[in-house]
Amino acid sequence: TSAQLFGIFIDARSDYLKNKSSSSGSDATNDLITLLHGVLNTEAALATADPLSIAAVDGNDTDNRWEVTYFTLICFEKIAVAFPATATNNYEMWKMVVKCLIHSHPWVKQVSSRIIGTHVSSMDPTSFANLAVHTPSKKKKNSRKSSTVGLTSVNNPSFIIHVQGSLYQLARNFCFQINIVEHQYNESVCALAIKTITWVIRAMQHFPHLCFEEDENDAVNYDDNNSEQGLRKNGSADDDDNDKCSKKTEGGPVLWLMKRLSNIAKNKGEKRRESVFKCFASFCTVCEGQFMIPHLKLMIEPLHRATREIENGDQYSNQRRQYRRNYQDKSSGSNNRSVEEQRILPSDVLQVLEDKCGTKEFLAAYAIVKEEAREKREERKREMAVELVADPKAAAKRKILKQEHEKQRKKRKVQKRRVDKGVFRTKTVLNYNKIVR
Repeated sequence: TSAQLFGIFIDARSDYLKNKSSSSGSDATNDLITLLHGVLNTEAALATADPLSIAAVDGNDTDNRWEVTYFTLICFEKIAVAFPATATNNYEMWKMVVKCLIHSHPWVKQVSSRIIGTHVSSMDPTSFANLAVHTPSKKKKNSRKSSTVGLTSVNNPSFIIHVQGSLYQLARNFCFQINIVEHQYNESVCALAIKTITWVIRAMQHFPHLCFEEDENDAVNYDDNNSEQGLRKNGSADDDDNDKCSKKTEGGPVLWLMKRLSNIAKNKGEKRRESVFKCFASFCTVCEGQFMIPHLKLMIEPLHRATREIENGDQYSNQRRQYRRNYQDKSSGSNNRSVEEQRILPSDVLQVLEDKCGTKEFLAAYAIVKEEAREKREERKREMAVELVADPKAAAKRKILKQEHEKQRKKRKVQKRRVDKGVFRTKTVLNYNKIVR
């Protein structure tokens, strides 16, 4: 409630804060941001604590604690609009905003993404750090806290320049937003993530040193890593937290980001793949062809995989429909439209890549992707044949699991058809939702 009232007060009487700061000699706005940072820091610490102990302390429902973080970020967003200079210089607050990008609640993700997106949109990713001057860091030995001294710029006080490693943190956390399970997908959050990742990759291209801490060989991490684990909780489509970028990473931060996006799109998930493919298309619109050519293979591989899976699913549907002639006239049209809609985005992105990078380079990379995919299929077949002879029990177990998976897939398909036809029986709908989740 206090954060909400502060937000309303800033909207109505921002002039009062200006007069208060000038008359008293102290910056009232900066004091308010310090209080907001303390609230976010406390909430991040509570997110890692035992839920029972939290309830015993303050008596609040732990499931509703996201509201405190949300309204605190809303208040800071209004301060950033009314007092941009004061908000920009509070680097500790910006570090907490970056951490909130991986919060478990979509509203918190959205407002933190909006704050970051507004901040970076005011800067040119190709020149925003050109005036930064390198100065010695005052970081103590064996200190776990990340340094905020090392790069200074009078004309650009952005935290991305002054908080070393923040550019990597932005890329990693926005990738986490895209790499989400299907039922937790949020279109507005992913749209903001795609827009900001497009800015980040251009900044990585021109200023890769901003992704690393000074004199650190490993991937950067802010202090309070436990708070990030608590904010994140569940929701990622995988547990690939070991995919880190360091100074020793071959190809630099840009190659790391391309690999991360490519790996995200390899796993099945229509919404997740669409977000990654839109990232690739966005890269093509703002980046030069020479920049895209070295990463063509990483972008084509998930696009080719998605196209093959859609085609294989369409062939299977055609084979099944010939045994269901009575149902064909009712469902084949809608099913074909669905398949065509799924095929449009990967095909369009492939065409954009070809136009951007040139037909020769595109076809060469596509041929390599197809050849590697064929070799992997043959290798899997050989391994399964060897397993059938060397370990019959494991082969039988694999076969049983495959049959069970196929059974569940057919059941999902039947339930979805019933819901699409308008059979809104309570039991049918509940079973469909249970299977999907």
